[in-house]
Amino acid sequence: MAKDLQDIERSWAARNQRAMSDPVERQKRLVGWWALTVFLGVAWVAAWVGWGNALGAGLQRIYGVTATDAVWWLRADAHLHVVVAALVTVWAAWGGRLFTPVGSWLGPPVAVVVVIVDEVIQIGQEGRSFEWGDFLAGCVGILVATGVIMLLANRGSRARDGSVQ
Repeated sequence: MAKDLQDIERSWAARNQRAMSDPVERQKRLVGWWALTVFLGVAWVAAWVGWGNALGAGLQRIYGVTATDAVWWLRADAHLHVVVAALVTVWAAWGGRLFTPVGSWLGPPVAVVVVIVDEVIQIGQEGRSFEWGDFLAGCVGILVATGVIMLLANRGSRARDGSVQ
């Protein structure tokens, strides 16, 4: 398993080095990363000014159960936490590949810190609260995104080796 992960990382590093030497490819990657950065920034602002609550309430009505009656994994705000944590994981992994020698493995640790900080800063805020369910939902999003990133990396490295059509 460790050897497979090392092979994947070496393959990613080689592909990233080739792509980053091409100015057009580098510009496309930077534009995509900045677009995701802006989207996450808008989502964060929206959540703190109350738009996220309105979206969550609208989704909860579609689900047909009130948030107070639903278990945490059936609450719309938990689903939003999953999606945002997954996007933060992808954003940090992408940024890690663009800007650091660490590569995409930077994604999960950065996302864990963001999920923890997001919940901790809600302590004492009017209309907000620290909730373990939201923290768990964030962890689910990180795990899902990490799994998808690893699957795509593995498929990409196997395709370059000729073992996948």
